[in-house]
Amino acid sequence: MTAVAVEGDQRFRLQRLAGESDPGGTEAILILEGSASGLRPGALLPVLLQRPAVAEALAVPFSALHGSDVLYRIDEEARLRRHTVIRLGETLGVDGERWALVRAPGLAAGDRIIVTHLPNAMQGLRVDADEDDEEPEALPGAAPTSVEPQP
Repeated sequence: MTAVAVEGDQRFRLQRLAGESDPGGTEAILILEGSASGLRPGALLPVLLQRPAVAEALAVPFSALHGSDVLYRIDEEARLRRHTVIRLGETLGVDGERWALVRAPGLAAGDRIIVTHLPNAMQGLRVDADEDDEEPEALPGAAPTSVEPQP
């Protein structure tokens, strides 16, 4: 499958990457597919690169990550369980914001994870359930979420 970039109604096909050492980011060479209406020669355009789906991946808000590779699952006894994850990239979350795409061995569909960064999070920390909505939270504002695998 070819990588595709989109911006509004414009669609581009990735031809190649020009380099990866520039501090400004990676430069991509894209070929426009369709009409060039609304585009100016030489103008820069931010695009979202769509890559093929990743199997056994989980999208989580960046706030769920402790460091760069740790998530905390809430077990059946309302205690935090540490899981080391493998960062795969980024994706757009349900809220339209950028989320981390991770592979999380040991997590299963329906598991709940803490999505608010907790400075005192650690293995075995007991969390209390909020009486109003039965959602556990370790600190005011801590928001757990259920694990939903990405296609």
